[in-house]
Amino acid sequence: MTIVGDLDGVGGERTDDLLAFLSDPGSVPRVCLIDDADRIELDPLQVPAGVHLVVAAKADHLEYGHWLRRMVADAEGLALRPDHRDEDLWRVRLAPSRVPGRGMLIARGEPIPIQVASGTMAAPLKEDTDHARSNRNRRHAT
Repeated sequence: MTIVGDLDGVGGERTDDLLAFLSDPGSVPRVCLIDDADRIELDPLQVPAGVHLVVAAKADHLEYGHWLRRMVADAEGLALRPDHRDEDLWRVRLAPSRVPGRGMLIARGEPIPIQVASGTMAAPLKEDTDHARSNRNRRHAT
């Protein structure tokens, strides 16, 4: 694995560095992971053939016209705890979820429910435990 570096504060000049690295035939990775991709400007058409981008961004941080919005139309992705902004981004109807790790995998334009595991135990949200307690009490009352 080759680490390009921390992309914090990436501006046009750092994006050029990233593209230069990806274009070097001796160092072309097959997969390039970009976290907080909404914070950089990149033209996906400049990414060399054979390089696959895996990006993470918050839907509410993407502006209309951002390069990720143009890329998403043909992409597959994962929307964790989706809301209306994710529906707008992916152009599909998504079942909302407030449970950590639950989401929708968008594959070939079709949403598929998914549960993503974590190495750390996530505490349930208060409204989820209240709902479960209410259902349990209702069952015992009948």
